[in-house]
This record gives sequence, structure tokens and C-alpha cells, in this order.
Amino acid sequence: CGAKERARWIAYLGFSPRAILLFAGRWSEEKRIHMLLGVVPKDCALVLVGDGDTRYADEVEASRHENVLPLRRMLGAGELRVAYAACDLVVSASCFETLGNVLVEAWASGVPVAVQPAQGHLELVEDGQNSYFVDFDDPLAARAKLEAIVTAGLDGTDEALRVALREVGSRLRSVDFAAGIHEALLKPALAAREARRRQCLLEPLLRVLSLLLALALWLSTWLSTRLIYALSREPYFRYLPAGSALETERMDL
Repeated sequence: CGAKERARWIAYLGFSPRAILLFAGRWSEEKRIHMLLGVVPKDCALVLVGDGDTRYADEVEASRHENVLPLRRMLGAGELRVAYAACDLVVSASCFETLGNVLVEAWASGVPVAVQPAQGHLELVEDGQNSYFVDFDDPLAARAKLEAIVTAGLDGTDEALRVALREVGSRLRSVDFAAGIHEALLKPALAAREARRRQCLLEPLLRVLSLLLALALWLSTWLSTRLIYALSREPYFRYLPAGSALETERMDL
């Protein structure tokens, strides 16, 4: 299926590129798709798949470059797997990624990625080890880096990276994401809820015990202060009936 889709792209392009770069995702301004258009290496092609409902998406679709093929349509899961299988390298200039879903999807398909070193990309990519960082803010450097990546892929000097990528892809394809989420998120949340429920059952008893403790502390404080007043010699305290106190001296201020 990947070979058939690649042949379809080549027919649209009108030439056989050395390598096909792929952008897959939402056509929105924060994806910075326009920064990919001018950095495609010589004799290579860039295929854009995805969609968007903004003027930016319209501009991407209307862009005219002989080595860029915009295919504006949201792809289903199966179609997306075919697209990854048809390309040589997945590229993204986005600097607002959080989870990097496209990166994980590409790896699961055995395809390396060349991405902007920012946000979620930094959590997953090890430059030159499992994929590549490309600074698309510098067009000349980005084009040179992409040229080096394509050349390494064609002459086989990136074999160590390909081996690491195959291991990552195999692990991603076999991992049970639902079970992982259950263990990492749902199970601790449910355990905390159960602990809170048990705590709620004990809450009335804890409140009564707290009240008794507060009363005991208040009583002990009250008794101790009264004993201090009663037994202290300096100063001397004498309790008088109400209204019986007389002022014996008056000081003129």
C-alpha cells in the first residue's frame, strides 16, 4: 500500500524525487508549515497531508512549489499509516507541540522524523540517535541539515539510527496504551478515591475526637492559669467581691 501511494504522489509531482518528506497534521499557523516549503533539499519532494478551517490552510493549499504536493484532506488511521509507509522522512517545524503524536505515529511506522527542537519534541527525540532536530528558524541551516539527513538515508550511513528506530517502533507497536494509562493514571486515581471514601466514613469520629481533645486542652490551660494566679507570691492576687474595691491612692497626672 505504501508503494502504491508513493507512486501516486510521484505521478502528481511529475518527477521521481530522491526522497519524499511528509508533513501530516492540522494545517494551522502554529504548525508553521510555510517554513517547510523553502527548505526541501534538491531533487526531493515535500507532501503535505491534513486539513484546516482557517485562512492559513487556504494559503497552504494555494502555495505553488514544483517540489511540494499539498493534499488537503483529513486522513483516517489506515490512510495515515499508508502515508507514513510511503515517505522517507516526516518533518515538522511546529514549536507548540505538547505530546508529539505525529512523532510517535511515524516511529511506530518505522520512519524517522526531523523536527523543531522545542516543547514536546525535546521529550522524545535524541538528535542523531533516534531521529533529528532541525532549526527551521534558520532556513539555510535547515536545508543543509535535511540534505545531510537524506544523503545519510540513501547511502546507508544512518544504519545505527535505523536500528534504534526499529527497536522503538517495535516497542510502540506492541505496547498496550490502554493498560499503561490504567496503571499510570486511572489506578492511582481510583485508589485515592477509595482512600478518601474510607476517610469519609471515619470523619464523624475524627471530628468528635478533635472536639474532645480541644476541650481537654482548654480545661488544662484554664486550670493551670487559675493555679498560677492562686499560688503565685509575686505579684500577689486577692479576689474581692464585686463592687468592694476602693481606690486608696490617687496620682495626679
